[in-house]
Amino acid sequence: MQKISGKVQDRKAFTLIELLVVVAIIGILAAVGVVAYNGYTGAAKVSSSKANHTTVVKFIANSIMKCEIGQELILKYSYDLNSGKLTYTSDMCPYVLAGNVSKMQSAFAYHFNSPAWCNPHGLKHSSGTCQEAIANGGSAGNGKLGETQIISSGSSLIIDTKVKDGNVLNNSVKL
Repeated sequence: MQKISGKVQDRKAFTLIELLVVVAIIGILAAVGVVAYNGYTGAAKVSSSKANHTTVVKFIANSIMKCEIGQELILKYSYDLNSGKLTYTSDMCPYVLAGNVSKMQSAFAYHFNSPAWCNPHGLKHSSGTCQEAIANGGSAGNGKLGETQIISSGSSLIIDTKVKDGNVLNNSVKL
């Protein structure tokens, strides 16, 4: 306790300078944290786009292999949001073995969009719903950010993903 002009004063408070220093430190830490968080989320979106691309390429290649070894290829065809009901295709191997690339392009796109994968970069339709991560068709190198396009080209399916601006992954799977 301190005696000032005959009064006893109890000092249990922070000074204005101490409070300003703490606020400044918190502000600096928050600014650094926001920059680090934005970098982390950007890298996660790119990684997710790459993972989607790899998954689609492997799934299509494995599906074609199933037909070549005599198994059936049943794909998802549609998904009803209201009932949660999935519908499936009949055996798609006759189309694979006949080399019907355009039919298989559409079948694989329906499969991956039943229900739809959302674009990892968070793109939205004008209705506010998420933009699909898998597109049926397009032109190589010209997809939307985070979008994996399944494109028919001759006797092959081209899987093309724009993982970030200036970085496109492109693989070909022959039927």
